[in-house]
Amino acid sequence: PLSTNAHGMRDQEYALDKPKGTVRMALLGKSYEMGWGVRNEEVMEQVAEDRLNAELSAETGLTYEMLNFSVGGYSIVQYVELAEETLPGFRPDVVFVTTHAGEGSRVVANILKLYNRGTSLTAPLQAFIDQAAVTRDMEYAEQKRRLDALETAIVRWGYARMLEAFKGTGTTPVWVFVPRTMGHTNSIEGQDENPSEYAKWSAVAREAGFTNVWNLSGVFDSYDTLLDIQLAEWDTHPNALGHRLLGERFHREILANQSLLTTGNTGTE
Repeated sequence: PLSTNAHGMRDQEYALDKPKGTVRMALLGKSYEMGWGVRNEEVMEQVAEDRLNAELSAETGLTYEMLNFSVGGYSIVQYVELAEETLPGFRPDVVFVTTHAGEGSRVVANILKLYNRGTSLTAPLQAFIDQAAVTRDMEYAEQKRRLDALETAIVRWGYARMLEAFKGTGTTPVWVFVPRTMGHTNSIEGQDENPSEYAKWSAVAREAGFTNVWNLSGVFDSYDTLLDIQLAEWDTHPNALGHRLLGERFHREILANQSLLTTGNTGTE
């Protein structure tokens, strides 16, 4: 079952105004982070949030919220809009910007989908279309070949645009690489896509200005078959175990960087 809260998030209910004594975190992601195919309470961000409150709240006197803005099919295009239009109203103290292997091809496909259906693109996205000399009368394969050459530039633009949106708001941005199940070391494919993809996109994130760069890779390495950690042979999204492994690793990274968990955006009374 999949349900959404009053704000359209695949998450529990949260007030728009951040309560006093609350560290509010926001998660930007795609279908992995949204929790496709698992129950609400099994999603990686809920696992991490529950652990934080169970282990830290009594000690710090603070409540920890992690708002899940992830949606299947999202790319850097939607991240930018969330950062500029939606997140300011929630005043998060920390924003986790997630990515995984295939980030570039995903954003290219997303832009072309919008463009080919006739959606009016923002000026920067239209500029990338024009730079690639893409037109609607081209075969899709040719459109993609041309725009693929700009995938790194598009992602770098998106990261920089988000960082600009967070300036002066009291929000700390954190870039997080989430490994895919089908790319882990012991997978049946026999090769691990995650190290090279992490190296590529973390470099782009740092170039854009991210100073907090995390890597969750390795969480699946002790499992011999994909069916241990993903929904089905034909569905590579993490199952409940896969999400628990990701959530626990995410939780450990947060604890290792606990200095980020401050109420930079003062909550209401």
